[in-house]
Amino acid sequence: MHSKTASVWTYENGAPEEFSLTRLCEVAEAHFGVKCRLEKMAEGGYHKVYDIIEAGDGKSLGAVARVASPAFPGDKMKSEVATLRYIASHTSVPVPSVSVWNADASNPVGAEYMIMQKIPGIPASDNWKTLPVEIKERVVIQVSEHLADLFSLSAGDYLAHYLRALLFKCAEFPKETMRQLGDDEEAKGDSDREQKREALQRAERVLGKGIQLCTIYPGDASVFPGGSSTPEQLFTLRLDDFRLVNIIIDEHTGKVNGYVDFEGTTTAPLWLAATVPQWIPDPDGDMASWYGGSPADQRRVWDAFHATMDRCDAEWRKAYQGGKPFRRWADYLELGVEAWSFGHVERWVDARLAWASERGQGVAMPESDDMLI
Repeated sequence: MHSKTASVWTYENGAPEEFSLTRLCEVAEAHFGVKCRLEKMAEGGYHKVYDIIEAGDGKSLGAVARVASPAFPGDKMKSEVATLRYIASHTSVPVPSVSVWNADASNPVGAEYMIMQKIPGIPASDNWKTLPVEIKERVVIQVSEHLADLFSLSAGDYLAHYLRALLFKCAEFPKETMRQLGDDEEAKGDSDREQKREALQRAERVLGKGIQLCTIYPGDASVFPGGSSTPEQLFTLRLDDFRLVNIIIDEHTGKVNGYVDFEGTTTAPLWLAATVPQWIPDPDGDMASWYGGSPADQRRVWDAFHATMDRCDAEWRKAYQGGKPFRRWADYLELGVEAWSFGHVERWVDARLAWASERGQGVAMPESDDMLI
C-alpha cells in the first residue's frame, strides 16, 4: 500500500478535498494481481499522477494512475478515454492505452481516475532548448507526420451537427453570469460600481454581436472556394494542449515514443485545426528565440515542419493559409469578458458583420494592424 492513506486537493477559495490513496492502490492491485505501491510523479491544476510500483521488487509496472481533481469538468475523462481509443484505432499516432478508468467521483477512491500505460522517455520540454538541432528536426518530422495523420480524420457529420446545435443554442450571454460578474464586493463607492456595471453591459452587447458573427464569418467559403465542403462535413480533431511537456521522446535518438494529456482535444473545422505548434515559432517572428537554438537552427526546424506537412497532406496547406483570419477571430473568442467592453473590440466586430453581409458568408475581411484586437 501507499505510505499515506489520502491525498488532498487544496484551492485558493474553497474547502480542501481529498481522495483515498489506499483505495487507489487496491484498484491497481486488483488489476495487476500483485501488491503495489504508488509513487507521486507529477501534479498539475487538474491531475495528480502516480507511478505504479510492484511492492516486492520495487520495479515500475509500466503504468501510471492519473487522478482528476474534483474541479475537473464533468465528462472530460470519458471524452479523453474515448479520444485515446479512437486515435489508437484509426491512426499510427502513439498514445497510451487505458486499462482501467472510473469517471464516477463517488467511487471508493473518491475521485475520477484512470490507469494507463507509462510511456518511456522524457517530456520534450525538459531540455528542448539545448537539444542538438538534428534531434529537434527528427522530433519535428515525426510530430508533423502524426499531426497530418490526425488532420486526415473526419469527426463525422453526426458530431459536427451536434456541436453546431450546442453552439447556436446560445443566443445571448447568460444573464446569471453577468449578474455574478457584476457582484464586485471590492468595488469602492457607487461611481466604481456604476462604471463596472456599464462596462459589463457593453461587454454583453458586444458578445451578442460576436455570437452573431460566429454564424456567418467562419471560413470554409474562403478556404475551399467553389467546393462542396461545408463546416458540417469538414470537422477533424484539434489538440488544444499540444505542448512540449506532453510529447514524450528519447532524448538520445529523437524518437517520439508517445503523447499524453488529450483532455483538451476538441473537434474543429479544418481551417481551425490547421495550425503550427507554438513551440515551432516562425524564425522571422517575435517568438523565434523562445525555444532556443541559433537563427539557422530555428529556420531548419520551421522548414522541416512545413515540408513534412506539405508532403503528408496537401489539404493542410490550403486550410492553413486560407484559415488565418478566421483562426484570429477564434483566438479573440477566448478573451476575458471585460475585454469585450472596449470600444475598439466592438468596432472590429462591427466591421466584420458589415463585411459579411456585403461579401457573403465565410469570406475573409483583409486584416490591418489598426483593426486588430
